[in-house]
Formats: sequence, structure tokens, C-alpha cells
Amino acid sequence: MRGSICGALVLIVAAGWTLPVLGQTEGNQTANGKAAPNNSPQHYTAEFKTTEVRTLADGTTITTESTSVMAADSKGRSIVSDTGLTTSGGQKPTTWVSVTDPVAGTQASWTSPGTRATVTQMHAHRSDQSDCFVFFVTPANSTLEAPKETETAEPARGVVGKLVGAMVKDPSNPGWKRIMQEKSNTVVEDLGSATIQGIPARGERITRTTPTGVDGNDRPLVNTEEIWRSTGSNPKSLRLRRVSEDPQFGKSTTELMNLSLDEPDLSTFQPPEGYEIVTQEMHSAPCPNALKTPAQ
Repeated sequence: MRGSICGALVLIVAAGWTLPVLGQTEGNQTANGKAAPNNSPQHYTAEFKTTEVRTLADGTTITTESTSVMAADSKGRSIVSDTGLTTSGGQKPTTWVSVTDPVAGTQASWTSPGTRATVTQMHAHRSDQSDCFVFFVTPANSTLEAPKETETAEPARGVVGKLVGAMVKDPSNPGWKRIMQEKSNTVVEDLGSATIQGIPARGERITRTTPTGVDGNDRPLVNTEEIWRSTGSNPKSLRLRRVSEDPQFGKSTTELMNLSLDEPDLSTFQPPEGYEIVTQEMHSAPCPNALKTPAQ
């Protein structure tokens, strides 16, 4: 599980899922997952390479490489694919693909090599119904996967599906406050303007310092992250370069290798030919009591 904070929201999401954000839209997508009028069309295909270097206590370094491709069309469709280049035993690298299609109101995911793609229909979500929501998909393998009410240990009323995440609008109890607590001191430095692969960009350096004792550390932990984003209208705010140095995880560098501003073909956003298509639907419902009050 991973958590992120958007204003007054706390989002807890099962790995591999992207959930709608209360009261917000992303890109050209409206709150019900359908396409919105596009006042600033974007269409591009960007290829990146990431190199991660981790140094062990005895001085040994471990280097891994991966590539990724991001693409978007003028209708708001987007795709992200990640390929790990470092494998063992001569295995073929695996590519993980995720597609968001606001025109159809769907999200899709698959791997290559593979044989199956999952397509999820995203239903409308009303942010004014409750302070806490669960998101679940149907069909599920069994009702045992549904979230439970604390008092009855039965599936929550009206919720029969596989729980994939929860979202809280007004986290007022101590459990949510603990999740939201900022563990590090953050300083943001403007790096000015530059040109990356011929694209105007602006950079910033983010320094996060975790004080002594917060994570069992006997001295402050300092993480730095340098990010450069495009400043033009197409692509808009695309991350062109990222360099992260972390005492626990080492150094990670992501660089733009190639950029095309041509409109991607519609087939770019569709599962490979011959893949089995597994369809499901994502819904939302008020949180069961167990999620409204996280364990202390």
C-alpha cells in the first residue's frame, strides 16, 4: 500500500491501481471519467532511460537500467510503459503497460510478454456523499474480498467486490493525522531555465532532510531530487530529467532520450492483438467503519 496527500485528502491505494481524486480532474478527464473539452491539445511520444546505482556497505555497486515510454494524444488518452533491462538467466525483459482513456472512461493494463489485458470501466464518483470512500472492482473472485463492517464482520452494505483503495476527505482522527504527518523538512530551490534535447525547460532542486530518530536513523538523512520539466504548451510540464540521490536507495538518473510531437496512432493505446481482454468495473461506496478509524 502507498499513501499520498492532495490538499486535505489522504489516498491509500493498492499497488498497480490509479484512483480518481476527489474534487479534481486530471488532464482532459472529467469527474465521471469521460473526455472534457480540450483547450490545449497535447500529442507526443517520449522515450526515457533510467539508471540506478546503489552502493553497498563494502563498496560494491549494483547498477540497474530500465526504459520507459510515455505518450499522449489530443483526445487525452495516455500510456506509460516501463521495461526492466536487467534480468537474470537470460530472461526476456518484461514491460508493464498502463493506459488511461478518458474518451471511453477506462483504464487498462497488461504486460509484455503476456496473454491477458485488464480493462476497467471507471464509474462516476460524487465527492460530496461522504468524508471517506472505498473503491472496489467487480467482478471479484469472492465476497470475502469485499471490505468488512467492524461490528458485523459482513461485507459492507452495497459493496460486493475486490477492495483496491480508500480515500478520506476530512482526516480528523489521530490515525489519519499520523499518516499525514510530514516526516522530513523540505527546501525547494529554483534552478532556472535550460534546454534539454532542444526543449525549453525549468528546473528545481528539492532537498528533504529526515531528522534524527524519525526512521530509526542516528543522524539526519538528506535526500536531494533535481527535476526539469518542459515549459511549452506541447508537451506541457513533461518531466524531461530527474536525478535523485538518497542515502538508503542510492542514485537514480532518468533522462529523455527521444521525443516525437506527432499524434500517436490509436492502436498505441490498445492491448496487443491476440490478448485476452478481462473486463471489470470500478465503483465507490462510503467507507466501512474499519477504514474510517485506522489502527493506532
